[in-house]
Amino acid sequence: MDIFKNLIYEANKAFNTADHLAYVTYPLVNDTKVITLITEHLFNALEKGMDALLYIERLYKRIQQYSDSFEIKLELFKKIISRYGINKEYVSIIKELKEINEYKQKTPAMFTKRNKLVICSTNYRLKTVTLDKIKKYISQIKPFIQLLNIIQDQYDNRFR
Repeated sequence: MDIFKNLIYEANKAFNTADHLAYVTYPLVNDTKVITLITEHLFNALEKGMDALLYIERLYKRIQQYSDSFEIKLELFKKIISRYGINKEYVSIIKELKEINEYKQKTPAMFTKRNKLVICSTNYRLKTVTLDKIKKYISQIKPFIQLLNIIQDQYDNRFR
């Protein structure tokens, strides 16, 4: 259970960091490159949360051993979300944030225009990210993080 608690802790930490960057740091520095940091932390929060739920499923032998591939973990996550009452929109949010982070890592060009971060992919497909979009992600992800904390409390009570 320590692995589960650690994953939940890391998810909370990444989410709280993203929230702080969006609502405190960004207004102070007004640099759209902070948005890239926020997307990284939001993706990390979702990925750690997904890993925590998959760990519980594996612990109780509801799923088989799986590789550490992101695509495989996402497919397994799609299968188990109904058990926890998680909305399917989180799958698309995870995909979007992963795509943004991949664009950012492989980008030939990244620039700001009118308080928007514009990221070009290698084939010059544009991806724009605004602070409003980031705040929307934060408000959508918050219930997922709260659910993870509730699940952790339930499992803590079982093992007391």
